[in-house]
Amino acid sequence: MARYPSPLHPTPPLLEFLLLFLLLLLGFLPPSSPCSFLITNTIPPHHNLSTSPLLSYSNHLQSRRGPDLTTHSVHHDVHFIHNLLWMNGEFKTSQPFLSAVNNPHANGGATTTNGDNDIVAIYNGEIYNADSITPPNGESDGRSIIPSYLASGSTYARNLDGEFAIALFDFSSNVLLLSADTFGTKPLWYSIQPTTFTISSYASAITRLGYQGTQLEPNTVLKFDLDPTTKNPILGSKQKFELTTFDLKQYKPHTDDFVKAFMESIRKRTQDLKSVPFVGLSSGYDSGAVACALASTLKTDGNPTQNMNAYSIRGGEDMQIVKERLELTAPLINKTFSFSQSEYYHQTFKLKLNCEPYAYPGNLGYSGQGGNEMDMRTDPGAIGLSKICEEARNDNSLIYFSGTGADEIISDYGFGGKKLTPHSSFGGKFPDDLAMVFPWYNFFGGTQRAYLMKEELIAGTYGIEARYPFLDVSVVQEFLWLTAEVKNSEYKRSIGDLLRSMRCSFDPGKKVGFSANPSQHGEGDQEKTRAGLTTAPPIIHSECPKPSIDIDGMLNYRSSQTLKLLQRYITLHPSCAHLHLKLADHTLSNSRQQNYFEHYVRAIDLTSDEAEKYDLASKVSLKLFENYKINDAVKIVILAIGFDGPTPVFIYNTLATAFIGNSPLFLDSNYSSKTTTLEFKELASTLREALVDESVQDAKFKELAGYALSAVMYGFLVDKEGSQEAIKTFVLANENQPVKESSGHFDHFMYHAGGLSPLKIGTVATKVKEEVYFMVESGSRGGVAVDVIGLGMEWEGNPTKVKMYKAYVEKLDPEQIVLLADAYDVLLSPEIGKVVEIFEEKFDNKIIFGGELRCWPDASFEPLYPPSTSRFRFLNSGSYLGRAKHILPMLNDVLGYASLLISDQRAFTRYMHLHPDLVVVDSDAEIFRSLHLHAEVPHANIVFDFDGFVATAGERVNRPLLLHGNGNDGNMYYKHVAGNMFGAGGEYAGGGLYDFSKLPIEKIRDNVRLAAERGGLGGEDLNGIIGIAAEMGKRGRFEEGAKVLYWGYVASRNPVLLVEYARWFAGEACPFCTSSVKDSGLAQKLHVFLDKVGRYSKGGEEWKEITQFNIATVHHWLGEVEESEAMYRSILAKGEVENSRSSREGGAIVNKDPTLHVAAVATQERPELANLVNSAAVHSIHVDVLGMGDSYLGNSQKVQYFLKYALEKDEDDLVLFLDAYDVLVFKGVKEVIEKFQDQDKRILFCGETASYPDLGMAGLYDGGGEGGGQFKYLNSGVILGRAGDVTAMLQEIVSYKSLFLSDQRSFVRYFLTHRNSVGIDTSGSLFVTLHGIIDESVITKGPSFKLGSSLNTSIVHGNAGGLGGKKYYEQIADAMKTVAQSQDGKVEVKVDPPFYSSAIISYRNGDLIEAINFFKKHLLKEPSHVDSLYNIGVAYADLEDYDGAREYYEACLRVDLDNASCNLNLGVLLVEKVRDVEGGKKALERAAKLDPARAGVLRGYIEAL
Repeated sequence: MARYPSPLHPTPPLLEFLLLFLLLLLGFLPPSSPCSFLITNTIPPHHNLSTSPLLSYSNHLQSRRGPDLTTHSVHHDVHFIHNLLWMNGEFKTSQPFLSAVNNPHANGGATTTNGDNDIVAIYNGEIYNADSITPPNGESDGRSIIPSYLASGSTYARNLDGEFAIALFDFSSNVLLLSADTFGTKPLWYSIQPTTFTISSYASAITRLGYQGTQLEPNTVLKFDLDPTTKNPILGSKQKFELTTFDLKQYKPHTDDFVKAFMESIRKRTQDLKSVPFVGLSSGYDSGAVACALASTLKTDGNPTQNMNAYSIRGGEDMQIVKERLELTAPLINKTFSFSQSEYYHQTFKLKLNCEPYAYPGNLGYSGQGGNEMDMRTDPGAIGLSKICEEARNDNSLIYFSGTGADEIISDYGFGGKKLTPHSSFGGKFPDDLAMVFPWYNFFGGTQRAYLMKEELIAGTYGIEARYPFLDVSVVQEFLWLTAEVKNSEYKRSIGDLLRSMRCSFDPGKKVGFSANPSQHGEGDQEKTRAGLTTAPPIIHSECPKPSIDIDGMLNYRSSQTLKLLQRYITLHPSCAHLHLKLADHTLSNSRQQNYFEHYVRAIDLTSDEAEKYDLASKVSLKLFENYKINDAVKIVILAIGFDGPTPVFIYNTLATAFIGNSPLFLDSNYSSKTTTLEFKELASTLREALVDESVQDAKFKELAGYALSAVMYGFLVDKEGSQEAIKTFVLANENQPVKESSGHFDHFMYHAGGLSPLKIGTVATKVKEEVYFMVESGSRGGVAVDVIGLGMEWEGNPTKVKMYKAYVEKLDPEQIVLLADAYDVLLSPEIGKVVEIFEEKFDNKIIFGGELRCWPDASFEPLYPPSTSRFRFLNSGSYLGRAKHILPMLNDVLGYASLLISDQRAFTRYMHLHPDLVVVDSDAEIFRSLHLHAEVPHANIVFDFDGFVATAGERVNRPLLLHGNGNDGNMYYKHVAGNMFGAGGEYAGGGLYDFSKLPIEKIRDNVRLAAERGGLGGEDLNGIIGIAAEMGKRGRFEEGAKVLYWGYVASRNPVLLVEYARWFAGEACPFCTSSVKDSGLAQKLHVFLDKVGRYSKGGEEWKEITQFNIATVHHWLGEVEESEAMYRSILAKGEVENSRSSREGGAIVNKDPTLHVAAVATQERPELANLVNSAAVHSIHVDVLGMGDSYLGNSQKVQYFLKYALEKDEDDLVLFLDAYDVLVFKGVKEVIEKFQDQDKRILFCGETASYPDLGMAGLYDGGGEGGGQFKYLNSGVILGRAGDVTAMLQEIVSYKSLFLSDQRSFVRYFLTHRNSVGIDTSGSLFVTLHGIIDESVITKGPSFKLGSSLNTSIVHGNAGGLGGKKYYEQIADAMKTVAQSQDGKVEVKVDPPFYSSAIISYRNGDLIEAINFFKKHLLKEPSHVDSLYNIGVAYADLEDYDGAREYYEACLRVDLDNASCNLNLGVLLVEKVRDVEGGKKALERAAKLDPARAGVLRGYIEAL
């Protein structure tokens, strides 16, 4: 079997040419149809697969569809990548297909950029009628695409008969067309952004480039206009066409034509076969029809292959029927498999590693899925198909004939109105008028979509092409033409007649599908469910009868009687493991001292299945840890170590994670407060006994137990000598056996930069993020290539990382100097080449690790390090350097350490102490500089200049060659330096110095301006500009930040910068609004600048309008109410003049019997949308969902959807527009209309309790708010009005320049200029918003909603996220479900408001005691909620209860020591009120380090003390 080139090792151009030439001579050039492709302009055009790791990485998973040849070309600065599957065919053209407009018959095979190639097409699939479109010429069937387009234009795909996904660019006409066949059999995803786009076969190719993709719908052609200059698809230009329109007449009384159409469908799919096809053969209808028809066709057509292969899975099949089918079809190869547990999980693992992920929607009715999405790769049907495809690939059988589509179309998963599965639409009973149900959910979508993607992605993983004869358009049309009487006369009548015509065995009326579940099924067993809808069979303990009482329900009420009954059941049935487990759980959770430990041990002991026994032991141990029963938890782990069989990794992890530096044991004060010294001594005794027990031979356990014992002795018993003895005796006494196996199987996941060098640098990155680019590019600037290892692999923890390093080092010369470094937080100096000289001079024949300031993760190891005055004396495993001959044995040994399971730093620290003569630490940071705890080093500073890094630590200044941003704080510093090297510095800021203590604002601002004026800013600069502006905002330099955003926008016109500029000043949580640095002088400068750019702006009308809102916000937050309102009024006045012709004034026009249309915009299926739709349906209200499946592009798109919808309605009808993801309906149409008409307005909005997003606009409402109710201010989440009036409003709003930021701001603006016709439901009689509401609500049967004591409303909107209205909404939605599921018609559920939100409202209203009580109630739910602790401290301080304030500030810091606000407030409190100056200074010094914006002021204050 040929060895296929790795997609991460693209064929060099010359070698590729020779390969193509050789294959041409031999007649073996691969066909282009079964494949995958990637099209993008996100990567600069000069890059290719060899020079861009990101391009290779994004193409990785989908390259498995075409594993034999990857070609890359660039046309009009757009990358076209095509992955080819070679099926030993004759010469066919590679892709993309190219043509000049004036030469429709030009050869499509060129791979070089040619200005004449104005049409570029690339596709995946098969076109079966290609010969009828263009004469056969030995080329690919894809040759027909461009001629078809030239003949028919945008709807060309209607001419094509096949299974395909196509992307066609007409660069001369500036058109992009994306086409999917009628049922969308081949995957195609796209992402269209303002300046970039990506189109690919797999979604992962888009997400790995940093974007979210949208899957092209079946039966669809999408047309986009291209920007004439950039050739980027233009947002908003999308048009949509259908390919196929089915005729719904039902008139054919027999199935003869259906049988003929199906045989023709098989015939066309077998023409010109060059590979043996195969089927997955079950005893059911669909695979039997495919297998028998395929065998018959191949034999009668005289095809050279003469036959097929067949693969079956034993267990869920009638093996007698399978046997008879094999006798009839006589396949060349037939194999039947039974799945063992290990084989089942082996296949699952391989899919998780190699297969494109895909989620089944939660509404397909999967058992046990709870309505959530399901990972396709865990579907037993997918796992079975994976095994079949693996075997077929090994047998060189590369074309899979699938039966997918028959269940969805021909039976609807039911018969005679009886649904065989939950996702059946109408139980397979076809009505006389087919239009009543067409298209049913699974016809195009639902399981049709889900299972097609399963077939495609599984087959694609093995480089196999899938074909779908049941989804041939002619076959489907013939079925639809059958009379309803024929369709309903017999289960799958049409397929039954087909099987009978071929004398192919089947069991009439039985729904059978193969199941890949691990089981002990015999040959006669039957599974009557769809493959993939079953779950693994449960283990039944026949000796444990089901109790006659509801134990779970009664235990919830803590009934002592229940406990007695349970104990009686255990006495009668002592071998029932689950009863012991229930009793143990209950006694533990209720602090009952009734031998819970003995019952846990008994439950584990009685569990017979080995895997379940280990799993239960792990869960019990974790539960005991969580309940502070540390000693008992360790005893359970020791028990598990003694089980027969190999100990699973997760058992070791249970022990390892409990006693490491960042575990809850060390971070959660409850462990030390709830565990006595005696109990810690008992724990130490338990560990020591296990360590000296000669019957325990598990070396990994003893290593981890040694760590645990040293941690307990060092951290809790304060016995440092005992701790050191434990380390030396049990951790360092004996080495584990080194791992010797080869790691060659990681070759496929290595990206080698190539080139010879005295220094090799390797890094492990399973995902390419921006930080990987920083790492690779920083090495490039220093003239050293960085080899990236692990791209595309699943990250499975530290052992995988070390194995990949081992595989890498194994291939190096033993004398090679190699540097291994983390990928996501390391930067290399331009001087990195000097590392060889330093190493050979000072550290040759050593392994040198980077150092850091603290001993982590085991503080108990600190005394083992020799005393030193050097600061960075503790090992850090993020980077190390040495010769390959020394590093390789180290990696071998470390792979045998149990400590590697939880921390590679712990493992390498152990190795260092075992080999002190070989391993050293760069304690002077000469090569490696760790950034964690950087701020704690006196006079610490990092500067990047043109040549490298300059580091200051105390009096010492040096130039480290590598920076490692370990820890959260270190990562922040890393990002600053990386931003300077690759964003704000380097390219357009002159590579200037970056000093953490003083940002060179003016220099950067001026360079941004200069670059803007010469047109030197591109899309890649946006993050740098936004980051610089944000840093300026943190320091209160809002004027400077606004200037950077302004000049960036002038240069690029990128709306992202406009959004950022608006976001700075919009909403109550905006950066300016929440800044603690609002010096009046700085604010005045900001105002002057905003006024200037607002009147004389080069930024255009959008910038001017946003600026006016921003100026008003600045006035408001400075307390200049009159000036703020005057600015808002000027904006409103402008709107009145510009849009006066569209105004409709006056009260409501009464229509006695109006029709109500309800709509919501939702581009994604989410549970919240289901909440809305279901709550409305209860009251016979249908919600039209707009935009499903589209990419969401913001508020403007939402308004456009609503406008189009309103235009389609009669102007006297009513339209009700709702937010999709946070609204619930509690009343019917009649009540809604009556309450609306009572308001006497043409348009009615719901109201809320605060003016959002412009707080300063509150004064523009009448009396500071409309009406007398509590909902005074407009909320745009619910809108109700006459269609004609709503249309006029929306037509005006789309002209507002600030609509993109906030639709609510736009609706408020319209309302304030049209008050006679537009109103707000201030009383909440019709609409209620939940943000800021502190009243209890009650849900009763109906369901109905009552807020407080009297308010009974129709529609509820959970506005505001976090712990505000959205949280309240979630609680109400859950209550609705509880009420709906109850059998008692009188049931009611009371719902408390979110206490945190209520506390904030009370605090704002000045009721501090009530606020404190609400915060404390929230703490009962979340004891470690930092904001609640902090705010209680603030409230107590306001009440002058300084002891209470101190208590809660200190509690806040016990949870989060790095909380700047808590440190600041506590420091001031201690100094000013408690007179604890030293304690206050410590807190203030921490605050100064954490908050650079206030550091200068705070240090001056501290010095004054």
